[in-house]
Amino acid sequence: MTKGKSGMFKSINGGDIFDDFSKKPPVVDKVEPKPLEPKVDAGSKSDAKAHPKRGMMNSMANVDILEDISHVSFRRKDLTPARLEPIRVLFAGAENCGKSTLRRHIKSIEGKAAYTLNECANTMPEIRKFIIANLRSFVNDYDRIRAAYTLDENLKTALYIMERTDSKNYQWDEEFTNRVVKLWEDKNVQRTWEQKRHEFNINDSAPYFFQNATKYNENNYSASQEDMFRFRVEGPDNVNEKLVIKDRDVILMEREKTNYMLEDSHTAAADQLDIMIYVISLSDFDQKVDKRTTMADAMEAFERDVQSPYLLGCSVIVVFNKIDILAEKIKTKDLWATFPEYSAGNDFEKAKDYITKEFINKSNDNPIKSILYTSSIDNKSVTETWEEIKKVILEKAKRKEIMQM
Repeated sequence: MTKGKSGMFKSINGGDIFDDFSKKPPVVDKVEPKPLEPKVDAGSKSDAKAHPKRGMMNSMANVDILEDISHVSFRRKDLTPARLEPIRVLFAGAENCGKSTLRRHIKSIEGKAAYTLNECANTMPEIRKFIIANLRSFVNDYDRIRAAYTLDENLKTALYIMERTDSKNYQWDEEFTNRVVKLWEDKNVQRTWEQKRHEFNINDSAPYFFQNATKYNENNYSASQEDMFRFRVEGPDNVNEKLVIKDRDVILMEREKTNYMLEDSHTAAADQLDIMIYVISLSDFDQKVDKRTTMADAMEAFERDVQSPYLLGCSVIVVFNKIDILAEKIKTKDLWATFPEYSAGNDFEKAKDYITKEFINKSNDNPIKSILYTSSIDNKSVTETWEEIKKVILEKAKRKEIMQM
């Protein structure tokens, strides 16, 4: 094109373009522009052939930038929860604190059977042995429950039970279990139990099995999930079980010796532990072993474990278990066996707060993420406790995800 008289550009056929605005613009033939040849330095011609995008003109540089941004965005989307590191949760605590029962109950809440059908079926012989052992201990303790035997019928039943269970080849039949239930439900026996339960050397779950003894008569009876929770079946020493919480893998772990695992800095569990749930039994303040209460031993173990240097970066949740048993025991006995300086008597709330304070003081100012109270055999209580624990798990998961980006 060239300039016309009016200063406007002439079209290819010689006419002025928009010389007169009253006239329609002439039709201009479409001409496809020739592609611009990229300016390539002599030393980079081979590179341009191998990578055409690198040889583009400078005005196309923004395209490269956009492609880079898209690539980064794609990588972030590709970081799916399945590729994220799992959250590792350790259940710790002294023997018989209820950590295994709590872990299994949490599994059932999340839709997984706490105990398999085979476990339930195979445990029945052990449950019957458990009932017999605790029943003999209870009945044979004449000095403590002699007031319950003022009725001749109760005394005869007690003697009958001792005779029937004296041999390993005892007969577990309807007559036997009916007498067990009748003796246990007797008002005099119940009154003695309520007044002196802390003096009996029987398991906390024994009353549940005494009361339900008749349902274990059937040869093909399989223990229920509640039976298993109450029986507190011991699991394997080392447990690693996976749950999925909001698309995030959570590994529930349990070890026979918590301090050994924490002290071994070379184990994967110690290096990667995210959360420790430390379970403490509130009912052990009056149970003695070698002139010391089991709660005193549990406190020493807690002090050692919670101050471990391998807990750096790990969130510690303290769960005080068996709160229901403490509520019953404190009615007739205070905490003096473990805490001689305790002076609040039979007040449940004060006793609970006192035990909590004594344990938490042993943490030596190490941060405790959360303090919870539960009964590991009560579904509602465990559900509420698990909801609080999940909040800590998801918070930890979010932090780890950000670090992995």
